[in-house]
Amino acid sequence: MRLAKDTGGVVYVEFLIAFMPFMMMFLGMIQVALYLTANLVVRHAATTAARAAVVVLPDDPQYYDDAEINRIERGGGGGGGVLEIGGLAIPAGGGSRLNAIRTAASIPLLTVSPSHSQLVGY
Repeated sequence: MRLAKDTGGVVYVEFLIAFMPFMMMFLGMIQVALYLTANLVVRHAATTAARAAVVVLPDDPQYYDDAEINRIERGGGGGGGVLEIGGLAIPAGGGSRLNAIRTAASIPLLTVSPSHSQLVGY
């Protein structure tokens, strides 16, 4: 009978019952916002790369190590070195026209990408 009259933890339990759905809704809204932000940034990077390709491909060969106009050397992404922009390391395989397009595409991604020290851990 004494347990039925003890109401000391009722407020705490009611708070948890009311708080948990709101907390889950708040965290869900944050996840949706992060997803939409990433979607926007990736679309912007793709648009920037396409615009760069339109400008870079027919440009004067003297700016791109005398590479042919409207041609891109296919980059393997492997032994071509690394291109550093800000703190971002980009595989620099392929010709200089491809590197110019990659650089243009990577700049919008710098806002959401971690720095090199964050990736490495120091």
